[in-house]
Amino acid sequence: MNKRFHIRKLGAELVLGALIALLAGLCIYLPLRTGLYSILDQRLSDPAYYEQSARKSAGQLQDYADAHGLSMTDPKALDTFVNTMPGRLLMLWQGNRLIYATGMVIDDVGITNDTEAGYSPGRMSFPIRFSDGTAVAEFYFYFEEYYYLLVNVAAAAVAGVVVAIVLILLIRRKTAYIAQLERELKILEGGDLHYQITVRGSDELASLAQGIDDMRRSIIEREQGEAAARAANHALVTAMSHDLRSPLTALIGYLDLICGGKCDSPEQEKHFIEVGRRKAYQIKALSDKLFEYFLVYDTTSRTVGLEEVDGRELLSQVVEEGLFDLESGGFQIVREGVCPACRLRVNIGLFRRLFTNLFTNVEKYADHRAAVSVGYAQEGGGLVVSLCNRVAKDSRRVESTEIGLKTCEKIMEDHGGRFEAVRTQDGFCARMWFPVD
Repeated sequence: MNKRFHIRKLGAELVLGALIALLAGLCIYLPLRTGLYSILDQRLSDPAYYEQSARKSAGQLQDYADAHGLSMTDPKALDTFVNTMPGRLLMLWQGNRLIYATGMVIDDVGITNDTEAGYSPGRMSFPIRFSDGTAVAEFYFYFEEYYYLLVNVAAAAVAGVVVAIVLILLIRRKTAYIAQLERELKILEGGDLHYQITVRGSDELASLAQGIDDMRRSIIEREQGEAAARAANHALVTAMSHDLRSPLTALIGYLDLICGGKCDSPEQEKHFIEVGRRKAYQIKALSDKLFEYFLVYDTTSRTVGLEEVDGRELLSQVVEEGLFDLESGGFQIVREGVCPACRLRVNIGLFRRLFTNLFTNVEKYADHRAAVSVGYAQEGGGLVVSLCNRVAKDSRRVESTEIGLKTCEKIMEDHGGRFEAVRTQDGFCARMWFPVD
């Protein structure tokens, strides 16, 4: 719909520009033609103008006859001369006999005229010397048609120039914008992705410019995300290396003592084996968390499939199962609010992993003497589930890199929601916002 609108808008701009140009040309053509007509009418209504034109024409005919040895009986040569003087007709008289008339075929006898040749409006008589005698030349003028045609042509030419100028001025803004976009694209091609593309107007060119600028921003965001991901992965690998190295070093040390026969007694050897076993399980737990983190963040090989489910029923199953396990482990549970009826779009496997991570954190780090609270609330058109506990003072975190919380955050992003981990001096609260249908 927007595409069709833009096409209509750009087309309307071009049509409107053409109409404006034509209107400007018409506004020039009509007054100019009227003014030239007025000047021409005033000029052609003056008898002195015809007399001057006739004398000039007679002089030109005399010069032509002298230069070419013109004969008064050579109609073709006379036609050639007349064709050089538009708007005039020529008649030659010898006595009362017409021997030549423009556009007429005269026989040898000619045409006789009983009236005496003389001046009449639009007509002048002059004696002309030819190679074979003297004849009287009469000129008839029809300047009106010729000059009116010239006036129309001149007015139309001026109007055409005005139309072209107006069109050029109207189109020049678009062509200048295209040239500007070309220059800015070359800047982007040079690697300066922080140069902002100019967006002007609301037609296809503006839409194209906006699309290019959006693409520029997307590339910047993608590069920033990739840089942040590389930095996060580097920090994760560094931290995991440290966390794995400590128990692994201890495990190797105990194994070296056992294999080297340096145990003082069988009880000490058994103790070293038990400590090494715990260190091995600690290493396994860290490696499992690391594998889970990369599995969740691997978007190239994993597609999150969401299905619509009954939110209240799913939360009752998953959350209540986890709370039951906590109660079995000696925790006191406080339930705040009731899950409202809603429909959620979730990946059930990832959904269970989300709450499994949270309940596992509670088991490891929560103070058994304080209550664990779970709450439900409606907020911002979605469902908020919160899980809060007090942190035990003597708890020691195994996963100092917080892989579990990062995994929870990524799972919520895959579901179009948000995850917040709020820490206080002695407390911890996880808040999850789910969009509901």
